[in-house]
Parts: sequence; C-alpha cells; structure tokens
Amino acid sequence: MIHLPEDPQVVRQVGVFPWGHGEFIWASLGLAGFITTPLVVPAAIAGLLRQ
Repeated sequence: MIHLPEDPQVVRQVGVFPWGHGEFIWASLGLAGFITTPLVVPAAIAGLLRQ
C-alpha cells in the first residue's frame, strides 16, 4: 500500500493485483466470454440451421 503524496488520505494498492473492484469484474466477464464463445456460437448456429 502506498499513500499519494498530494493527498495522504488516498491509499493505493500496489503489487501483483493492483486492480479495483470494477476492473476485476470486467476482466472476469471478458475472460468468461472469451472461453464460452467457441462453445456457444456453434450451438447457436446449429440451432438456427435446424429451423
């Protein structure tokens, strides 16, 4: 943890994972989408072709 010199009450996390809550959520959703897209898209296309 570091304190910003211009505002000592502001504390920032430093180290391996210095992200905030919002960045962690977006990164998790992006990774989940990246993993599930190759599985979902072919099934959706097959479903559309059956109609």
